[in-house]
Parts: sequence; C-alpha cells; structure tokens
Amino acid sequence: MAGITESGPTTFGALLRRHRLAAGLSQEALAERARLSAAAIAALERGRRTAPRPDTVALLADALALAERDRSRFVGAAIGEDQVPSAEAPPSPAGSPSAVPAAFALPVPPTPLIGREQEEVRLADALRHTLAGSGTRLLTLTGPGGVGKTRLSLQVATALRDTFEDGVVWVDLSDVRDPGLVATAIAQALDARPTGTQSARDALVGLLHDRHALLVLDNFEQVVDAASLISDLLSQCRRLVVLATSRIALRVRGEQQFQVPPLAVPAADRRLPLEALAGFAATRLFVARARAVQPSFTLKADQAEAVVEICRRVDGLPLAIELAAARVALLPPTTLLARLESRLAMLRGGPRDLPGRQQTMRATIDWSYNLLSPTEQALFRRFAVFQGGCTLEAAEATCADSTAPDVLDCVSSLIEKSLLSQREIHGEPRLVMLETLQEYAREQLAAQGETGEARRAHALYFLARGEADAFSLADDRGAWLERWEREHDNLRAALGWARETGERELGIRLAMGIWRLWVIHGHLGEGRRWVEDLLALPGPLGQQPRADALRVAGLLATQMGDLVAGVAWCEECLALCRELDDRPHMADILNTLGSIARNQRQFALAMERYDQSRALYGQLGDRVGIAVALNNLGTTARFQGDLNRAASLYHESLVIRREERDSWGVAYILHNLSVVAWRQGQAEQAAIHGAESLARRRELGDRQGTADCLILGGFVARDLGRPDQAAASFREGIGLAQAIDDRRIMTTAVVGLAGLAADQNRAWRGARLLGLASAICPSDHHPPPPEDGDYETVETRLRLALGDQEFDQVWTAGRALTPEAGLMEALDPNAT
Repeated sequence: MAGITESGPTTFGALLRRHRLAAGLSQEALAERARLSAAAIAALERGRRTAPRPDTVALLADALALAERDRSRFVGAAIGEDQVPSAEAPPSPAGSPSAVPAAFALPVPPTPLIGREQEEVRLADALRHTLAGSGTRLLTLTGPGGVGKTRLSLQVATALRDTFEDGVVWVDLSDVRDPGLVATAIAQALDARPTGTQSARDALVGLLHDRHALLVLDNFEQVVDAASLISDLLSQCRRLVVLATSRIALRVRGEQQFQVPPLAVPAADRRLPLEALAGFAATRLFVARARAVQPSFTLKADQAEAVVEICRRVDGLPLAIELAAARVALLPPTTLLARLESRLAMLRGGPRDLPGRQQTMRATIDWSYNLLSPTEQALFRRFAVFQGGCTLEAAEATCADSTAPDVLDCVSSLIEKSLLSQREIHGEPRLVMLETLQEYAREQLAAQGETGEARRAHALYFLARGEADAFSLADDRGAWLERWEREHDNLRAALGWARETGERELGIRLAMGIWRLWVIHGHLGEGRRWVEDLLALPGPLGQQPRADALRVAGLLATQMGDLVAGVAWCEECLALCRELDDRPHMADILNTLGSIARNQRQFALAMERYDQSRALYGQLGDRVGIAVALNNLGTTARFQGDLNRAASLYHESLVIRREERDSWGVAYILHNLSVVAWRQGQAEQAAIHGAESLARRRELGDRQGTADCLILGGFVARDLGRPDQAAASFREGIGLAQAIDDRRIMTTAVVGLAGLAADQNRAWRGARLLGLASAICPSDHHPPPPEDGDYETVETRLRLALGDQEFDQVWTAGRALTPEAGLMEALDPNAT
C-alpha cells in the first residue's frame, strides 16, 4: 500500500490508526488479520498502552502490509524513537532474539492450524475471563497422543499475548523426566536465577508473585507428580494463569480440564455432496498436508469418499491425518485407503524436525503406553478384544485377572490418561477406545501371548450374557433389540473367534441367542453366513446343536426369499427334532415350513403345516406360538382371496398379542389388517392400521417391518390420490430394503413405482421398472405374485398403453439392468 506522509514526530497509536484507516480496515478487521483482540487495537490507538511488545508490532506491520520505509517508522514509533532508523543501523526485526526476551518468545508454528477455530475461541475466552475473576487459572488440555494439544495451546497462547500485561511464557517439558526438575525448567525459561541458597521454586514465586502472566506448560504427562508445584505457584502468585497440555489430568484443586477432541469427520452413514465433505475439519487438514507434498492435489469427486474414510480410519487424529496425507506423493487416496488395514505400519515418516515420538503414530502411542503401570498396561491390552466399545460390566468380566484385579480403578486411570473414553449411547455409558489405539493394543496383546485367552474370555462373557438376557416378547422387546444392536460388533467378534478356533457349539449357542436381532433388524444375510459357516466347520457336532443351527439357517434363508435352501434346512431340522422329541422346535419348524409352502403357492400344504404347528403350540401352552400360527393361517386365507376369514383370524391373533403385551406382534398383525382393509377397498381404515404399525416398528428399530409398512403405505396413499406421498414411501422402503438385502420388499416397491408411472401416463418408465422388478425378484417368485403389488394388473395396463412389441423391448431393457443401477434409476424421481 502507499506510504503515509508524516510531518514531525507522532505517537505509535496515532500512526497505527492512520495506517489502519489508509488500509480501509476496522479495528475488528485488523485484529482478525493480526490475530489480536479488538480491545488491544483500541487500547493502542487511544494511548492506553504505550509500549507494545516487539512481536505485537511485527504482527501489526504484517497485517497492514507496510512497505519497508513505513515499517521502519512504525517500529521506531513503537520503541519511542521519533526519527526513522538509519540504513546503517536497521532496527532488529520484531520477533528476533535481540528484540524479544527469550522468556517471552513463543515458538513459531511452521504451518497454519486447521479445524480448531471453535476450540481456540472457547479456550482463549476462558483464560481472558480471569481478568474479571470468572475464568479458570489452571486449564489443562488433555487428549490422546496426536490429537494436537501442543499446537492448539500454542495458537491460544499466541492469541492471548496482549491480554497478559507481563506476557506469555512457553515451557517445553518433553525432555524433562524428573518431576523435581520442573521448577528448574520453568525458571530457565523465565531466566529466573536462584540466588544464594534460594531454590528454583522460591525464585519462581519471587519473580511471578505480582506478575500478570500466562505460563504455558507443554507435555506435562511424564512429570505429573510435579502438579503440586503448579498448585503452589497459583496459590502464591495471585495474577498467574497456567495453561498445561498433558495426556493425564494434573488432578489438583482449581483445575479445569478440556478434552481436545479429534477433528470432525462425516458420519459413515451420511452421503454428502463434495462441497460439504470438503468443509469438514479432518478433510481440510488432509488436503492442506497433501498439497505440501503434491502441490497439484485437489479433492476430486472420485477421491472424496476415500479421503473421508481415511480420516475416519485414523479416528480424526491430526497427527495421523498428516502422516497419512504425506503418503499422497506416492499413493493416491483410494490406494492409500486399501493399505490402511494396518494403520500403524502406514502412519510413519513424519517431518525430521518433529520430536521422535511424533514421527510415527506407533512412537506417539509408545510414549503413552510406557507411562502406564504394569497393571494398567495389562488392562489396556485386554481392551483390544472389544469391538464398538463395551460396558463397565463387560470390562470387569473380561479383563479381571491376577494382573489386573481392580478393573474399576484401572479403567478410571486409563480414561484419565486419554487412552479410553466414556460415552453415553442411548442412555448407557460405554467405554470406547480409538481404533488407532486399539490396533496398538492388539499388537501388544499378541506380543505378550495373551490373544487367545483374552478372546476366549470375551466370547464366554457375551455367551453367558446372551443366555441370561433371554429374548422377551413383552414390551421391553425394543430395549432388548437396542441393547444387542449396541453389542453387535462384539457379537461378531465372538462369533469370529468361535469360527476361527472351531468352537462350533459355542458359536451356535451365540447364534441361538441373537437370531431374532438378525431377523428384526434386517441382518439376514450376515446371520445366515455365520450359521452356515459354523455348520460347515469340520468335526463332530451333537444332534441338538445341529438342530438349533439348522432351524436358524432355515428361518433366515426363508426370510431372504431363498425357499429352496429354506426347505432343505428346515426338513433336516424337523427330522432331528422328531428324533429328539423336541416339540417346541418342531412347532417352530412346522410354522416356517408352512410359510415356505404358502410362498410357493401350495396353500393346502401351508394350511396343514400351520394347523400342525398350532396344535403343538396348544399342547405346550404357548399362547404366543398359537397367535403366530393364527396370523399365518390368516395370511394364507388372504393369499387365497378369502379376506373375511383372513380378517377374523388376524383379529383372533391380535387379541392374544395384546394380552401377552407383545408390541412387535401387535405391529405385525396391524400391518396385516391394513393389507386386508386395502384389499377390501377401505383405504382410510388401511391408513389408520398402517400408521400405528409403522410407528411401532420404527420405535422398535424393526427395519424389515418398517420397510413393509412403507411399501403398503405407498399403495394406500396411491389409492387415496396422494401420488407424491406414495412415491416417497416407496423410495424410503427401497432404501431400507437395500440396507437389509430384502429383494422381496424391493420388488414390491418397484412394482408400486411402476403403477404410479402408469397412473401418470409414463408408460415407458413403468415398463422399464417392471422389467427391473422381474430382475431383482427372489428366484422363487418369477414373475412376482399378484400379492406383491399387483404386478399382473400393472403389466396389463402398460401393454395396452405401449403395445406388446414396444412393451417387451422396454421391459427387456429394464430386466437387463444390474440391480444396483436399476434401483438408482428407480430412486431418481427425474429419471425418464
């Protein structure tokens, strides 16, 4: 900018104001550029502060973009000189050792801080408020290694330079191992030399007694036993404020902890546009550090998801993100992501000017692990076996042994040391370990030869818990489902151990405890794979465990629409149950076989199976079983077109379901009553039953049932003249059906969309959707049966609109689509 012409001496405040106005900046705008407070700018301009520190002057000169001559005069005014310094004796640059006393020189970060704007403002405000007596005088930034505590504290300290009259003092304690030397390290930073027999502590108290200063203590964790020194300094130096960084809280009175969080990353289940992904803090940091090694790097659409997933895999830890991004010079993000199965092997090679503990993630975690006691290390290793966190009860049952007898105290210590965290999930406190830390814990567990013992203890706990926490048909079914959905990753880990070690019966017992979770929450394909894998393992297997496994496999195959496999599993199971005289399981299997026969349009056989099942349930006094058989008899009558008998059977079943307080069963029957009302042309009544069923199923987390209700709701809305509502219901139902891999529901929804297209004179789209419906329909349902959305009725209408030849061509093109591409097209309301 152009220089400002001066005549005669001027004050620094006046000169600052002139340069600011010449630059067209408000005090607030200049403060933001210089990373100072607007109050500090105002105080300087009004002469309330007449001796600004040299580093403050340098920041202002940079923010004002002063030319060399203007900068020299600006610096001269700050130090009280009226004339411009001569060329032979230029002023010392602000911030140089000669201009800034060593005690007040803050480290200059080599890169900008990214993604910590909110934390910086919050922490700086908390420390500023000490002036009014409302802030904290000891603020400790805690968090795991690599989360960026040091860098954030430096940013906060820089922002507060003009808040503290006597400056900001930076003390790096990373090389101090003896807590007794902390006072000496601080005294050296302050250039406070003890005299005579005076101790370093007394020298500090003497120097800081009346000074309004901010003392920043970095890397306090390995000297945490010196916390009492900090407490003494604060009690005797009334204007002193301390900002500490530590992986361990200091645990002294007056301490305010701030857990530095990982950088924000999009949730795994969210699909966001590129612009939104690029705005997350973790993504911004990755891109910035990637450009440092590959200047042409940009976040492209085909790379964005990989970059985001990399940031998720490394838990949003800034150091890990930086180490990963540095690999972009050699590996594109998609390739880098594929290699991150072993995070610790990839997350190395940091800048040489960083301390050794920050050049690899393994070294960073080593630093924390080596500060633990042997008992704490043992517990830390044991947490490697949990997936998705755990309850304190699970930790105590799985981790307690002779090396870690008091789990509660050890857990508290690991939380305090930022190696575990506690989170509230659906009102339940859970202990969670970052995945990067967990990978390190697995390495240590294997190195100690403890993996097998720990995984066995983990599997046995969840088996015992599952068998004790029997599935209930009462109103707490939703709570049961939520509880075990939270533990699903742990259940997967336990089943994986059973499969790997050949513990077939243990794995089958686990599956028997949770198969309803797989059915109701839509994990059908996964559950079926687990059971079939366990059945296929070599070695002997008792008749009862085999019958149990066959029953679950048959049920899951049937639910998925694979009726051929379902029949095979169920028939074998029925034969075993008869040999064992296992009547409860016989009743269940007969019921499943009845459903298979019904879906194959063998109605007489279906009725026979259901009646046999109902009789057995009656002998056993199983009222819920009777209700199930009545419901299925009603559905068979409905498939045969006898809607009045179907409604009667459904109502009989509903009475029992309500008496037994079976919330899920009530929702199921209400859905079926909605179907009957719809078929009878009573759309309003169908909507009433359907709305209650949908609300109950959403509350229970029943994804398959929710999808069924949505699809039926689409047909009802269509009949009520609400095409937009119908289309929205069909599309939401398709999304849920995709998530649970239920092709029957997908098929019905696509037929519904085809019917809407026919209503709207979009015959070409309707024929193409019918072709897709035929392609994705379960193998036993070609073409989809009339019950599934009146496929044949819609086909007749579209053939009349297009003519047979054109219909066949368009239908064939739709049938040739892959399910993925076809469903994307079906979900697109603008597709032609």
